[in-house]
Amino acid sequence: MRRGINQHTLEKICRREPVRVIKLAKCLKVLKEYESEKDSSIKARPG
Repeated sequence: MRRGINQHTLEKICRREPVRVIKLAKCLKVLKEYESEKDSSIKARPG
């Protein structure tokens, strides 16, 4: 799943190292979009 997020940036976030605010905001936006896609695909399944 590549969505324009640099692997190094994700590693820094996980280690709680400083990253630029813009990069952190972009990561949060992508994660929210991924979460909403995941939720909508689960709700769309019959069952």
